[in-house]
Amino acid sequence: MSIDILSLEWPKLKRDINIVEPILSYLEMKYGLKVKRKNYVNYKYYLYKYKPKIVILSNPRGAINLLNALKYSKNMGFYAVTLMVEGIFREMEKKKVIQSTYGLDKEQSHIEDLHLQWSERNLKLMNKYIKDIQNEKIKVCGATGFDKYKIFDFLVKTDFIKKYDKEKYEKVIGLAGWSFSIFLGSYFEKKKQILEKLFTDKDIEIFRKSKDLLHSIYKKLIINNPDVLFILKCHPIEPSIELSELYGLDKFSNTIFIQHEEDIGDLINVSDLWIAFESTTSMEAWLLGKQSMFINPVSKDFSRAMIYKGHPVFETYEQAQEAIDDFYDTGILKGFDKLEKQRQKIIESTIQYGDGKNHIRAGEYIFELYNKVKNQHKNYKFSFFEIFKFVIKFLVLKLKFINRLIIKSPLKKIKKINDSFRYAVESEKLFDPKERYRYVKRYKKYLKKFYKKNGIDYN
Repeated sequence: MSIDILSLEWPKLKRDINIVEPILSYLEMKYGLKVKRKNYVNYKYYLYKYKPKIVILSNPRGAINLLNALKYSKNMGFYAVTLMVEGIFREMEKKKVIQSTYGLDKEQSHIEDLHLQWSERNLKLMNKYIKDIQNEKIKVCGATGFDKYKIFDFLVKTDFIKKYDKEKYEKVIGLAGWSFSIFLGSYFEKKKQILEKLFTDKDIEIFRKSKDLLHSIYKKLIINNPDVLFILKCHPIEPSIELSELYGLDKFSNTIFIQHEEDIGDLINVSDLWIAFESTTSMEAWLLGKQSMFINPVSKDFSRAMIYKGHPVFETYEQAQEAIDDFYDTGILKGFDKLEKQRQKIIESTIQYGDGKNHIRAGEYIFELYNKVKNQHKNYKFSFFEIFKFVIKFLVLKLKFINRLIIKSPLKKIKKINDSFRYAVESEKLFDPKERYRYVKRYKKYLKKFYKKNGIDYN
């Protein structure tokens, strides 16, 4: 079977799906391309099965298996397109721009055929600090993951509180989690070399001191505002919930803990106010007309994106509580209104365009590449050993009794092989085709309305 586009995706990561899905839906609706959306962990099997004209990967340099998928795709002769997930480049020294650009790619390669960047600002920083940057492969399309705020109708508060049996609450505040845990314990030791390229020793010390202090502030806010429902939104790639600033706060009756169960846009929309230590979701709140604030209990002077300049930043529980009281009394967060012009500048320099059409720009760049390669006929050279592994993995994934035999067999003693099978099986379970299709269905429903409203033709 041969298709046009294969999207290799991280299971259940709604953030990444919202980045790539509007592009995929656009290519299907506008040009009738054949698209498959699959789990990236089993990329070899899906490349062999579908032999796509183009492979799309979101932020492959942010996870080693995604990077391996990109390299393997190119080695086999497939055309590849990459996107940014965390696309906010900070004004910083050369080594940090390089790290933000290449992530886990130690070879600092430009092997993809097309790389889509969020903003002109990012591209300027890349050209400033990186030698031999291949500009012909890089296109600025805007941040596609933010288009949904111009496209969707989001969940409303009354439906949300009814869904979670919390109808007695009229006030809702969202607390967006930050990944403090990556600077703590064994995870930090594993990623130390990478993290120390992105953050100074002073930054890391601030983060470590801030976590428990922020937890204490959040706890006081929850206890002292029993009439407010607090949404505890875990960071989407939180490696250790037990080490997060939100851990244990869900024991209070006026809280709801959310990991991946709800779309971030829905959570922001049902909230009256959005609070975080540091988060791009604050900018998403602005796009939905919501007010936001940061709480930085130790210092706000650390390596960070410019988002903090667009809203108030408080240090203590007392300051935060006073701000919340004023907000519910007047409808205005103290200091928020006067930063309106700054927020508009931040939005433009970060996501480039706020018109909901970034996915169209991205789709047109991808279709331009597709037109160049669609008539090329390649003989992809899969080895007999690779095909054998495809068959075994397929059987393990699809046949439960073989799965049990593999896990319980003598192969269990060979950790690497056993873990490989187990990881593939568990990852495939996380990738729910029905749940993924609900995203396709939702996007196409709202994209039809958006295109009609904006006079955009599609098939």
